Amino acid sequence: MSRTSSIQSPVKLTIGDKEHTLLFDFQAIKEAEDISGVSILAGLSRRDVNAPRISLIQAMLYAGLMYQDPKLTFEKASQLVTLHNWQEIWNKILLAWVACMEPAKPEDGKANPPIA
Repeated sequence: MSRTSSIQSPVKLTIGDKEHTLLFDFQAIKEAEDISGVSILAGLSRRDVNAPRISLIQAMLYAGLMYQDPKLTFEKASQLVTLHNWQEIWNKILLAWVACMEPAKPEDGKANPPIA
């Protein structure tokens, strides 16, 4: 089973001439939290959303790209963020983050029963 099977649609992001796919699953969230020191699962603050630290952008980009490229390093992902593209990257990260927080749609199209 792939990491995307029970997760919402990944978000496409083009940097330069290469298309990347952002996806936040539980492992990606953990990785971003470990790197950034921000409790991302608890929710991003308004300040984080409106004026993110570069380190948060880099951490979330790296974490969101991990499933696409398991050999990607934090350093290489960090180098993708520049003064000219950070806002576009951040907007795509936020779209992917919102997508991961929506209820999952099972592969068979049937709703998941509630947990009692």
